[in-house]
This record gives sequence, structure tokens and C-alpha cells, in this order.
Amino acid sequence: MKPELLQKEAAWKQQTEEGNRLYHLNRYRESISYYYNALEIAEELLTDIDYAYLKTGVPVIDIYIISCNNIAGTYWDLQEPDSSEAYYLKPIQMIEALTQDMQLSRCLRVKASHHLIRVTVSYLDFCKKTRRTVHAGLAAGWQHHLKEKN
Repeated sequence: MKPELLQKEAAWKQQTEEGNRLYHLNRYRESISYYYNALEIAEELLTDIDYAYLKTGVPVIDIYIISCNNIAGTYWDLQEPDSSEAYYLKPIQMIEALTQDMQLSRCLRVKASHHLIRVTVSYLDFCKKTRRTVHAGLAAGWQHHLKEKN
């Protein structure tokens, strides 16, 4: 087992918890820097996702999604919807890339695909709440997935 992966997970939790503490104090600008640190750690974990997830049980995909959602929500509270949208889209793009990466284990690709619906619904809720048009790439991607299922 790689102890540095567990150390990274612990560091991610610490950054996220401090960001959450500041967020609940309405100190959004301060909280977002901790959320960015947490996202950076999540991205490092993604580089070794098969090992991290299958051998250590570190929920790398969840960690990445939570990090992006924390940033998106904070930007929303800062009334910066363009930045918020970018961080709602990041997990969708990451998951789509994982599901198509044939070098990853099938188990992990399937796990990633299960998250796709959840993160897409979050993004669609954001679009509805802000009266934004759904990102063109996302709409095309869903049409592709629907054709594959038929």
C-alpha cells in the first residue's frame, strides 16, 4: 500500500474542513483558497486513480467531485456564476474522460459512469437556477450516450 495516498487523503480532508469552517462563517474568499488546495490534492490523487481507489479505498472520484462542488457553490455565493459554472462542468469532463480511458480497470470505469448522472443533474440544476443554456458540449455528449444505449 502507498502510505502517501492516505496522507494525501488526510490533507484533502483537512483543507476541505478548514474551507467549510470559513464558508460557514461567510468568509467565502478565504474558504475558496482552502477549496482550491483540496482540489489540487484531488487532482494529484487522480494521477494514480486505479491504485488509490482499488488498493487503498480512497474515494478519489468523490473527493474530486466534492472539491469542485465546494468551489462552484462558493463562487455562486460570491455572485460569480461564470466561475461557478466552470466548476460544475469540471467533474463532468473528468468523469467522461475516465469512462473512456481503456487503461483503467473496468470496475473503475463503471464506478465513474455511475457518478456521471449525479454531477450532470447538479449542473442542470445550476442551469435552471441561473436560467443558463446548457453547455453545448454537454448536450452533444448526452445525445451520444443516448444513441449508444439504443
